[in-house]
Amino acid sequence: MKFFWKKGNVHNLSKKRLCSLFRKVFLSRDGLEVLRVLLNDWSFFDICKTEQQRALNEYAKVFLHDYLGLHNISVFTEINVEEELNVIERSDLRR
Repeated sequence: MKFFWKKGNVHNLSKKRLCSLFRKVFLSRDGLEVLRVLLNDWSFFDICKTEQQRALNEYAKVFLHDYLGLHNISVFTEINVEEELNVIERSDLRR
């Protein structure tokens, strides 16, 4: 049995298109809640005391940068996410 999500090759998507898809999902109202859970699980908001926490924290930063296109990650706050969401909503209204 083949799973539907295995169809196609994710590497065939351009980086810009992939980032757009991730932003559409994770910066939606529901997606923000999921993103918050993931960032908490990845120790993004914590002071990292163990090597595992540091590795998870670094992955969270890579995820935010590479998949969501957020570049100023060192000062990432909920305000930044809300601003990003507003930009996306405005651009969706123009389509």
